[in-house]
Amino acid sequence: MNGAIETVFRELRDTMALLLHDSGRDPSFWALAAKHAEYLINIRPKEHLNGYCAYELLTGIKPHDIRDLHPFGADAFAFDPLRRGGKLGPKARHGIYVGFSPTSLSHKVYCPDTNTIIETIHVKVVPRARAPTSPPPTTTTSCLLPSRKPCTVLMLTAGPVPLRRRLIPFTSTTSSKD
Repeated sequence: MNGAIETVFRELRDTMALLLHDSGRDPSFWALAAKHAEYLINIRPKEHLNGYCAYELLTGIKPHDIRDLHPFGADAFAFDPLRRGGKLGPKARHGIYVGFSPTSLSHKVYCPDTNTIIETIHVKVVPRARAPTSPPPTTTTSCLLPSRKPCTVLMLTAGPVPLRRRLIPFTSTTSSKD
């Protein structure tokens, strides 16, 4: 009976859960993650809207450029125009990136020390170091190669890709019978 709206809520819930999980932030950020997930879903072009996004049709305003999008929950520094520490004080406040502002072309940064959200266009987001999901590739110089030239072969952890032609064992000596 309510299949369409349930699908929307499931997409919102799944996107919110993904944002929280990927950011590594605790579940207390669920409301901010839900608002960011809602915005992300609404700025995505839809086929049934002839390539337009719901946000643009609703407001008449083009959405933010997704190239300006930063990872939810990443550490961020928002420029502080008041410079509370004087000339030698910090020029930015540390916070957590929580998304775009839907009413202006600015970013939202949550400052845990003051429990406030700053909306600013001057934000620097620190890229997170990601743990590799699989071990890095290894190199080897002893394997089957399609030619006799010595080289270094990149072996992925999934194993070598089989070649369709006859393989010649790699040797370091060359034959004069060629």
